[in-house]
Amino acid sequence: AGTGAAGMFQTLYNYFWWERLWLPANLTWADLEDRDGRVYAKASDLYITLPLAFLFLVVRHLFETDGALGG
Repeated sequence: AGTGAAGMFQTLYNYFWWERLWLPANLTWADLEDRDGRVYAKASDLYITLPLAFLFLVVRHLFETDGALGG
């Protein structure tokens, strides 16, 4: 049963990252690897958005509570 679930997960993973779904016809994932001085964006670059969103919520809360107390 374990290999069946792992195989199904691998199949879903392969379909999710299918090049024809995400990239133009003449481009592959290998073309987007960093080399020759070219650096491409990576999905891991989005990790910073969660702490920043939390920081903005805290700052907004501080300004709203300060404004409510001040007048």
